[in-house]
Amino acid sequence: MTHQLNPEQHAAVTHVGGPLLILAGAGSGKTRVITQRIVHLIHERHLAPERILAVTFTNKAAREMRERLVVALGGEVRGLYVGTFHAWGLGFLRRHARLLGLSPEFTVLDRADQLTQMAEVLKNLRLDETRFPKQRLVARISRIKNGLEDAEDSANPIWRRVGKAYEERLKARNALDFDDLLARPVEALKQHPELTQRLGYEHVLVDEYQDTNHAQAALLRLLAPASGGITVVGDEDQSIYAFRGAKVDHILHFEKTFPGTTVMRLERNYRSTAAILGAASAVVAANRNRLGKALRAEGAPGEPVEIHGAPSGEAEADLVGRLIAAELKTREACEVAVLYRTNAQARPIEEVLVRRGVPYIVVKGLRFYDRREIKDLLAYLRLLLNPDDDLALERVINVPARGIGMATLEALRERAQTLATSLWGALEEGGTEGAGAGRLAAFHGLLARLRGEAARLPPSALLRLTFKETGYGPHLGGDEEEGDNAKARLDNVEALVDKAASFDALGPEGLRALVDEASLASDADRLGEAKAVSLMTLHNAKGLEFDTVFVTGVEEGLLPHRGLESDDEDTAPDVEEERRLLYVGMTRARHRLVLSYARRRRFLGREMDQGPSRFLDDIPEALCRRSEERKDDEQGVRSFFGVAAPAAVAATPAPPRERGEVSFRAGSRVRHPDYGPGNVLSSEGSGDSLKVVVRFDRVGRKKLAAKFAGLTAIK
Repeated sequence: MTHQLNPEQHAAVTHVGGPLLILAGAGSGKTRVITQRIVHLIHERHLAPERILAVTFTNKAAREMRERLVVALGGEVRGLYVGTFHAWGLGFLRRHARLLGLSPEFTVLDRADQLTQMAEVLKNLRLDETRFPKQRLVARISRIKNGLEDAEDSANPIWRRVGKAYEERLKARNALDFDDLLARPVEALKQHPELTQRLGYEHVLVDEYQDTNHAQAALLRLLAPASGGITVVGDEDQSIYAFRGAKVDHILHFEKTFPGTTVMRLERNYRSTAAILGAASAVVAANRNRLGKALRAEGAPGEPVEIHGAPSGEAEADLVGRLIAAELKTREACEVAVLYRTNAQARPIEEVLVRRGVPYIVVKGLRFYDRREIKDLLAYLRLLLNPDDDLALERVINVPARGIGMATLEALRERAQTLATSLWGALEEGGTEGAGAGRLAAFHGLLARLRGEAARLPPSALLRLTFKETGYGPHLGGDEEEGDNAKARLDNVEALVDKAASFDALGPEGLRALVDEASLASDADRLGEAKAVSLMTLHNAKGLEFDTVFVTGVEEGLLPHRGLESDDEDTAPDVEEERRLLYVGMTRARHRLVLSYARRRRFLGREMDQGPSRFLDDIPEALCRRSEERKDDEQGVRSFFGVAAPAAVAATPAPPRERGEVSFRAGSRVRHPDYGPGNVLSSEGSGDSLKVVVRFDRVGRKKLAAKFAGLTAIK
């Protein structure tokens, strides 16, 4: 298979001796390289498959890698691990849970479960949720765990109490949250170094290394063999997940972390046209913190990148809708994508596509595993594996309705607290007295019968039995107002049964594997083969590609995002990361790339001056076609690409000027004699009292008196 590789790819696949950093530019065939390197390690270097660990970030990427390896190796290879960091961590913890004081049947909480637990913590601590929003607290816990910090080390006493109470609730329920799947293996390997020897990995391979957070990087340092058998593939120009804890420094400083590293570059792009690649490369080249690559397009020169300006966000959406409608005359809808910085930008675009009858899907909605009926049935399955899972029990104790109200549930909670046990433990001890006692006993008997069947039935049969015995079928179909939705929900249940059947061959381990996969499912896995235009954020687009891509809202305040002005350093985006984000969006396009911006946009009910992003200034004129939409108030006539509009069309109003040709409209580029180039953010006042706020590329944000600033325009 190595004969299908170009010279740079071949050198990376066959490299011998020490750590290897492969800098793989967008569309350069990195997945082929990492899979072929695994094949090379097995066939040519004779490494046993179980001595190889290959990790990536999404189930989709892991699945693609496994499928390629099955073909290349002539079938499944027993012992070879290819999967996500979190899936590896879950498997590791199942095997070694008792070292950390856990039962191997622990439950993994999803984000909704975490929020429920945090709400209970705030209630018990008598903290006002308006002052301490549970979403923010859960996000902070995530940052702490991914940073391998200790919540109890916080200087804030309230935060220490919250963090401690949250962890105590998880421990009492034999539960972990998603971030524990990274933090706890690191803890175990540090406390028990003999586990690393027992795992015995001789080569570790990592895809998308630029996306690693502190916990993942620490895990790799613990697992990588002392012999230097580690290969990482990544691109610092595509590091866009700092808000999730990813650290671009991990790839920038890889050579320091792993001395003796060989660095190789994959610079041939097989995806985009030369014009698209040249424009994207020019944008990201302005960043200082990068290792650098000189990407070369292997395809056609292609048409110039289109840059459209519009007077408003609504006008921009209308423009995009018209261009998409024209595009679909010659291209399949599934090959077109609209990308944006924030989800709020999707609404006007959706409205235009609806009016034009253009099929579309918003890649943001409910995951399959987050749907109500799926979560209900999975909660029953979780209880069959771990009856002490209080969250699962509370979810289904009265679903379908069986007359167990909140008063009865509260009495059961008090009984469990008195006995220092779980809700199931309280049921085992006879539940409660009073009107609800009989109903609780019936529920206990139902679960006990199903638990007895769980040991002998395959997952799909057990799921069908659970569906029948709990009365969930009539519960779904009994609401006449549900209409078609009830049918859709029943179809979802059938899809879950089909999914369960794929685990039947695993025998007794099948049920656990099914529940674990549901715990690890991610939003990126929803992208299917929908025959529709895809609408998604730039962050969600990473790893995807389309024939035609529209990147909307390429303007000051959105890209780069106005969060750059935030006082919260934990959440404020970095201007270099914002530049990388645009680069990622641009390189999703194979043949046609359209960038658009609005001069004004409505935010939270207010009209805001916007203007083109500073990043657009970096695109060479030879690689793009720029147009500014002009709209007549009465006739609504527009012109593009310099085509003359009718005489009735009014010229775009001239922006306010000061000191000759300098514009102080938001988005204008100016130069200061000392501070250098920058972008106008806003202005206030007029005449001699005019003040202007500029974010300079080198020194950041400054507020200046225009009369004395000495600013000059940058064309």
